[in-house]
Amino acid sequence: MSVRGRAKQEKMARRNQELEKSNPSDPLNAFDPPPEVAGAIVSTQYSGPIPPASMMAEFHSIDSSIPADIMEMAKAEQKHIHEERTHINKTVSKAILRPQIFAFVLLIMLITGGFWLVNQGKDVQGFILLGPAAIIALIQILRYTPKNKE
Repeated sequence: MSVRGRAKQEKMARRNQELEKSNPSDPLNAFDPPPEVAGAIVSTQYSGPIPPASMMAEFHSIDSSIPADIMEMAKAEQKHIHEERTHINKTVSKAILRPQIFAFVLLIMLITGGFWLVNQGKDVQGFILLGPAAIIALIQILRYTPKNKE
C-alpha cells in the first residue's frame, strides 16, 4: 500500500474514533453533516393557462402589463378551444349522418322497386328486391338502436 493510501486509512480511523466517542449509540452520527446549500431549484406547476396569484403578482412587479396580456392570451386560447371542439362536433355529426342518409335512400329505392316489380307481375324479381330491403332495414334498426348502459 502506498504512503498516500495509509494516510487516508489513518485519517478515516481517527475520524471514526472521534465519532464513536461523541455518541457511540447514534448510528446517524457516522454520516458527514450535509454540505451547505449553494442554490436551490424551485419548480412550480399549475393547471390551466393562468398562473397562480403569487406568480401574477411577481409578473406585475416586473411589468404591469404582463398580467393583462396573460389574461388576454388565456381568453383567446379558451375561445380557440371552444371553436375547435364545435367544428369537430359538426364534422363528426356530418360524417355519421351521410351514410345513414345514403342507406335510407337505397332502402326506399329497393322497397319502391320491389313493389313496382310485384305490381308489374314479376313476383320473383320483386320479392328478390324486397328481401334485401327488409334485411337492410333490420340491420339499420339494430345497429342504431341505443343500448342500455347499466
